[in-house]
Amino acid sequence: MEPNNLVLESVIGFSGSAPASLIVMPDRETMVYPQGCTVVVERIAGKKQQQFLQGHNDRITCIAVSPSGKYIASGQQTHQTLKADVIVWDAKACKEIFRFSLHQGRIQAVCFSPSERFVLTLGGQDDGMIVVWDMTTGQAVCGGKTGSQAAGAALTAAYSKTNDNTFITAGEDTLRVWDMDPESRKLQPTEVAVRSLRRVFTCLQVSEDDSMAYCGTTTGDIIQFSLPNKVLKSTGPLKDKFKSGVQSMALLKNGDLLVGAGDGTIALVKPGSWKAERSQIVDGGVTSVALRGDGHEFFIGTDRSNVYRFSLVDFKFEARSICHSQCINDVAFPHGASELFATCSKGEIRVWQTLVNRELLRISVPNKECFCVAFKPDGKVILSGWDDGVVRAFLPESGKLLFEITNAHNKGVTSLAFTNQADRAITGGG
Repeated sequence: MEPNNLVLESVIGFSGSAPASLIVMPDRETMVYPQGCTVVVERIAGKKQQQFLQGHNDRITCIAVSPSGKYIASGQQTHQTLKADVIVWDAKACKEIFRFSLHQGRIQAVCFSPSERFVLTLGGQDDGMIVVWDMTTGQAVCGGKTGSQAAGAALTAAYSKTNDNTFITAGEDTLRVWDMDPESRKLQPTEVAVRSLRRVFTCLQVSEDDSMAYCGTTTGDIIQFSLPNKVLKSTGPLKDKFKSGVQSMALLKNGDLLVGAGDGTIALVKPGSWKAERSQIVDGGVTSVALRGDGHEFFIGTDRSNVYRFSLVDFKFEARSICHSQCINDVAFPHGASELFATCSKGEIRVWQTLVNRELLRISVPNKECFCVAFKPDGKVILSGWDDGVVRAFLPESGKLLFEITNAHNKGVTSLAFTNQADRAITGGG
């Protein structure tokens, strides 16, 4: 008898390490983001209704949505000796249309052409290839090596807004505009003249009329260049650069830029003067900036797995979803109850409300790692084991420390459980 497969009902979390992977769909009502090896399609308003695109067998590294919102493309990582998959999905039906398996090890970026005739896939450093695929046949049109002898790997890519045969790649001291001839199946790269500048480019934005393109860098400045002429126009800010580099950007209709930095800064910047008109700081490096409509409201995702909703007018914001940013070591439900549960990861324990996927309580112990957690059968104590060999008990309503058992194990407490009578606990560890 075949076992029944478990059906995924809901998720809490966001794989914030994937760049530009939080996207608001053109309908303005849904957002798309990766969680592990699953693509989540989530309704923005009201209760979080979620649909799941499942087909990857390893962590998703990049996502793109076609201009009309008809298609979603997602790429993954795998072992460096294996082929990494790109899957193109029908966004409405939530079904796989094409699966491309050509790149080695990792997919660095995916993007659609403006008419949605082509989809571009960029391989990681072990692959170093860029391939353009025909969306009518699912076949490769052409491809080529992204780097030159004097430069490193390409890290990001962006399509022209008006021309199916033009796109940009950028990365480690490389910035190229590519022209494609579908008939001869050839690609012709042209180096952008950036004078003596040497940069590692992390993200790209192209203006609606294709007149300008913008590149964020690890040094914290932004490069503006003419896309038709392929020459540098401006760089900035010159003095107050963004700390920990520019990790993400979004271009507004009026030409202003929303810039996300590695130190958690999100700023509204005016190209040319490069002054930050408004800014805020959130928890974690800003890896995604997603406009809703024309940008009156936007969402940002961070590498701490947090998603925030912002108002453009006053830059006020609220947390939309939060989760652990590192591996979850244990999950525990109270005895005979499913309305809430506890999780532990690194230096914290969190208690969640099951029906609405909302965090109720967070307990933090700095510079420690929690390996295991359990509820006392009467629900009045949360017992936890830590890497310093200490068993810590907390009150579930307030998170206040109730007691500690020091030196419970020499090399950390890795498991624990209450007896059925609830008057004793058993612990295991190194």
